[in-house]
Amino acid sequence: EKMSTELACQSRETEKLILVNEKVSTENRALKREIELFKQTEKELAKRNHSYLRTIRTLLTKLKAAGAERPEADIPEIDEDPNSEVLELYRTKVTTLESTLKATEEELVAAEQQRDEASKELKMVLDLHDEVVRTIDVCV
Repeated sequence: EKMSTELACQSRETEKLILVNEKVSTENRALKREIELFKQTEKELAKRNHSYLRTIRTLLTKLKAAGAERPEADIPEIDEDPNSEVLELYRTKVTTLESTLKATEEELVAAEQQRDEASKELKMVLDLHDEVVRTIDVCV
């Protein structure tokens, strides 16, 4: 009776760990997808930013060549830094997501280890239960 109770308890614990494992795995896949989307967005924004910078440089060159009436001091300098604020925000978000993903992966590994330990304990309990049943059968 005590063995049956222990077996039932171990089974419930194993089921809980399996559910946690599935949840963490699903979350892990979702975070990986989200990171990929952010990386794609970052690349697209970098291309767009580069294109805009080229257009602005071309327009400034044309403006200078046309002998605009405005002095050159009024023409703004183009920021050569490709890291615009938007890109920096996305990079920060990607970094945050990557750290969250790493933490989730660590939780997944821990949950898998707990599941394996619970499975070993369950197997041990089942083996003991079988041994007790065989002993009782021999005695009867």
